[in-house]
Amino acid sequence: MNAEAERRKDLGSCTGELADQGTNIPQPRRNRPLDLNPHTIDAIEPLPYADLEAGSVIAPVEVRAFDPVTVAWTVTNQGNGTTGDGTPTGTVSHWVDRIVFSRNTVLGDTDDRLVAEVPHDGALAPGASYNAN
Repeated sequence: MNAEAERRKDLGSCTGELADQGTNIPQPRRNRPLDLNPHTIDAIEPLPYADLEAGSVIAPVEVRAFDPVTVAWTVTNQGNGTTGDGTPTGTVSHWVDRIVFSRNTVLGDTDDRLVAEVPHDGALAPGASYNAN
């Protein structure tokens, strides 16, 4: 018997004879068409999200230590959903706007000084805005 015939004999005994002996080895698919039915996949719609943007900031260019300062700004929801907590029906209606003074435009480096925290109450719908100072 040549090597190819021996291999086929071994393959046949592994797939056919052992399965017939109750070893739970599945029979190979012989002479059966493949299941080519397409499965439909529902599109997953992303959740609406809020995208808050601070703008129209009015602040002095320079500030001296201990001088009173007024800063005004507008926050607008540029997103397509109301301020939320990441769940389909969750709403966030309270957060804090922070005023940071800095000598440069890098947020988070060593020269930044947090000078005020201004709480906001109320959810913000898409396109809505509020003014604060």
